[in-house]
Amino acid sequence: MKILGRGLRLSYDYLGMVLAGSTLWFFVGLVPAALAGVAAVRFPSLFTLATAAFVVVLLTVPAFTALVAVSRSLARGEEVPLAGFWHAFRSYCARSAGIAAAGGLVMVILVLDLAFFLQAPSVWVRAV
Repeated sequence: MKILGRGLRLSYDYLGMVLAGSTLWFFVGLVPAALAGVAAVRFPSLFTLATAAFVVVLLTVPAFTALVAVSRSLARGEEVPLAGFWHAFRSYCARSAGIAAAGGLVMVILVLDLAFFLQAPSVWVRAV
């Protein structure tokens, strides 16, 4: 309960920065991913699907990581300017994009594995 109270007090103390960081994440991360996702659904092709995945890996995940880094600094009581979001974005972009790409690759492998085994002619293979 003490941690929750401290978190609420700090979020109130740094409300402007929390709102600014959330707004930046919305415009840098969510809006491009939503537009690319709508384009991938509306115009299904390998190009639009790859573009949507590229946008998520290179914009959405690093923007979320930057928001978490800024929030962590604010929770520690550090003063973070608005440029701190961009600094965290640049600092964690390569690592977070790499982790997101690895997660996406694992997901693609699992989907291909599932499709292979569901289309197998043998009942025993499908049961596994």
